Amino acid sequence: YEISDMNRVKFSSVASTRMACPDMAAETGLLKAFTDADNFTVRGDTLALNKGRVKPALARFVVVYME
Repeated sequence: YEISDMNRVKFSSVASTRMACPDMAAETGLLKAFTDADNFTVRGDTLALNKGRVKPALARFVVVYME
């Protein structure tokens, strides 16, 4: 990935095994989010991948605290 000014992001050469999953919808959706995303936001413990000003975010990642 490459991050530039103003929270811009570009992912390239995203690799995946694309095997051993009975339903590929989740993996396909996640790979599409990485391909389509052009910016990101961080609010609290959440990272969101976005495209332009499209709402909702393409993908959200939340920090999980484990003890």
